[in-house]
Amino acid sequence: MAGIKPKHHHSDRDRIFTPEDVVKELVKKIPSSVGDSWCDCCLGEGVFYNNFPTDNKHWYEIDKGRDFLTSSEKYDWIVTNIPFSKPKEFIAKMSDNCNKGFGILCLANSMTATRLEQLKKKGLYLNSVTILYIKDWGFGYRTDFYVFTRQEIDNLKVMVSERTEPETLIATQSTLAEPEAYNMDLTENSTEFSQIEANASTSLNPNIMFNLRGELPRHD
Repeated sequence: MAGIKPKHHHSDRDRIFTPEDVVKELVKKIPSSVGDSWCDCCLGEGVFYNNFPTDNKHWYEIDKGRDFLTSSEKYDWIVTNIPFSKPKEFIAKMSDNCNKGFGILCLANSMTATRLEQLKKKGLYLNSVTILYIKDWGFGYRTDFYVFTRQEIDNLKVMVSERTEPETLIATQSTLAEPEAYNMDLTENSTEFSQIEANASTSLNPNIMFNLRGELPRHD
């Protein structure tokens, strides 16, 4: 019907690009060392790639004829915003092709309990989780930025309860600084994010907030 706007601004959610202020904060979550190689396996407009803290960086982009899912090259860190329709394929490939770890931005329900267990079997452990609501994307789905590394963090554990209800991921990080929230209306999410305390005095503006709890469906 003429004059009615679509519910979402983006009809193709495999081509939704991350705001640069968000990316700058996410890249800081990668515990890299000088000399490490970095890869953006879904280049898009290059916002992740352009903010990698090194010249030793590489990229793939299927629209430019370079398909990461067919590559066997390995890199120390693989960091990107994946196509939301292919979490299974990209989680598997990023974990296979990274030497030290990877950072993945995906829909919250993409990192299922089964996938977490598969990553652990590959020797990849959750290092940090960043919860995001990016309002510029025009939809209300929660997205998460997960960082996995080869080293298990003593004060960050993932527990999956075996029961009839959907499993719950519980990450506890005792040394985490006060959780931060930026430009977020926490009142509308106060039930879901009861563990969050907003730092109202912050001057940063990356539309990011941290949370330590999220529901995980159990499927491949």
